[in-house]
Parts: sequence; C-alpha cells; structure tokens
Amino acid sequence: MQSTKPDFVRTNDIVSDKRKGRVGIAPFGKSVWWQGVRDGRFPKPIYLPGHPHMPLWRRSDVEALLAGPVEAKGGAK
Repeated sequence: MQSTKPDFVRTNDIVSDKRKGRVGIAPFGKSVWWQGVRDGRFPKPIYLPGHPHMPLWRRSDVEALLAGPVEAKGGAK
C-alpha cells in the first residue's frame, strides 16, 4: 500500500504559525526553522528546476529530524 502523503513538504507544511492558526509538523516557527537550516542542524532545501524561490524538503528527512533529539545551541552548560 502506497502512502498518500507527498514525498516533499514546503516551509508552511513544516512550521507552525500561531497568528494564522496553522499547525505544522514541527513545534516551532519559521525563523527557528531557517536558523537551523543556516546552522546546518536542519536539512538543506531542494529547489526544483524552474522554481528557484520554492524550497522543498524530503518529508522523510524532516520526519527523521523531528523523531530524534534536537540539540539546542547556546544552552546552559
């Protein structure tokens, strides 16, 4: 049986937005997501040919990231 979930997700599918009442698959907002991408803690996006302004992530990469422990930077030592 094949999954009905798409293989790729967009930023709005991943992050939550309290003001818009949208719940994403990650328990944090867009700025935290993009900071993690820049820091290398989160997966880098994929851009399809002809769509340079539409970042996508493999659903399996995001789900694997969220299933494991996420190390916070700059926490108490």
